Amino acid sequence: MTDKKPAAKEKKDDHHEKKDDKKDHKEKKDDKKEHKEEKKAASPKKDDDKDAKGGALASVDDLKKFCTEKGLYFSSKANKTDLQAVVAEYEKYNGQKVDDLKKECTAREIPVSGSKSELVARLLLFDRYNAMDEVALRAKCRKDGKSDKGTKKELVHTMFTSREIKIKKTTIATETKAEVAHTAAGTAVQITETKVVQTTTTVVKSSPTIKIASWNIANFTADSRHKRYPEIAKLIENFDIIAMQEVLEKEVLEKMKGLLPGWDYVASFNQVGRVRKEHYGIMYRTNRFKVLASGQFDDTARDVLEREPFAATFKCNSGFDFTLITIHVLWGGNVGKRREELTHLKEVISAAIAQNKEEKDVFLMGDFNFDPTDKGWEEFKAMGFRPIILPPAKTTVGDVSLYDNIWFSEKATGASYANECGVIEFDKTMYPGDTLKARNEISDHRPVWGSFYAELDADKDVYGDLQKLKI
Repeated sequence: MTDKKPAAKEKKDDHHEKKDDKKDHKEKKDDKKEHKEEKKAASPKKDDDKDAKGGALASVDDLKKFCTEKGLYFSSKANKTDLQAVVAEYEKYNGQKVDDLKKECTAREIPVSGSKSELVARLLLFDRYNAMDEVALRAKCRKDGKSDKGTKKELVHTMFTSREIKIKKTTIATETKAEVAHTAAGTAVQITETKVVQTTTTVVKSSPTIKIASWNIANFTADSRHKRYPEIAKLIENFDIIAMQEVLEKEVLEKMKGLLPGWDYVASFNQVGRVRKEHYGIMYRTNRFKVLASGQFDDTARDVLEREPFAATFKCNSGFDFTLITIHVLWGGNVGKRREELTHLKEVISAAIAQNKEEKDVFLMGDFNFDPTDKGWEEFKAMGFRPIILPPAKTTVGDVSLYDNIWFSEKATGASYANECGVIEFDKTMYPGDTLKARNEISDHRPVWGSFYAELDADKDVYGDLQKLKI
């Protein structure tokens, strides 16, 4: 009896050992499985390689699909290497910040509006034409029915503006539906989920934009001991063309021209104003515009305006032509007298159009000494004109008033508006907490601006004589 017990115990121990061995084997198997899964997770998936990052495993079809969705241009004959190069260029730009992309666009004189994807698509399209040999570029222009005249830069812009960029975005949404079923056993609710795939296409304008601005420069003279001319010049450089009010001496425009290489100006012939005399000045980039005509309004017969407006017609190198009219409306305590000037602004526009019936793009800009919501604008708005700066924005230093603006015809110029505008609050960035110094050294008004597409418009290139403007 005593001999059987140890044997039984030994048998039992063997059983436990085998059980433990099985357990160890299972644990090793689990460890191996876990290690395999970790390795699989760490390694790139085949689908990821197809994902359009230009990897070695991406197929031609996947690359083409990616380029199409991102609005990237590629030749119908492009091979895998060509497509990977396109994607690589995309990734280079896509890795940059939006502000840096906008700087790249500005340097190329192409639009800076839109999303990051739109900016990247524009840069890639522009770079494609810019990289072409000039002979090949001229041949491409002729093949596409475009003019092959001009410099290479002009040809690049010609081809760039003729292309339409399309960006596709696919979204997958889950649609949940609940159905109530009545059975003998009772009422049951059945939930079903359906995936809905939606594809939207964004058409991106590739035509270049111009920044048009207006600024009451406040008592601007050539020898003011307070004015910081270099800083004023830097502010002007934010724009492509700017109309200025309160230019007390024409000499100051020459001074600014010296600080702004590549800029020129056109100014009102005579000083305006019954008490204090001033000029109007329009400064512009010479590589983007040429002056076609200019003239001062004659208000002698009716004498309703304190400071008669000044007008000039410009043509952009990309084809867009337009007339700028700048004015400084009366300021003072007599609100009724001031408002009377607003009611006559429709006649200013009518007079400009009468002298040049073919030019429909007319901008009225300046210091109006009235908010754009004032009732004095009713007749002007009835003509179809709209302002670009709206409340709650403020255009005077210290956030006091919204007096400065740019008005344009929605019917004639609305399609050219790039839906970008702003007020440069230099007082807050250059003189934080010191509005008095900002007013003395720069101005008591802030520059206002708007961006417009500079593509060729529908107007006929016939320009009237702006020296015969009568109100």
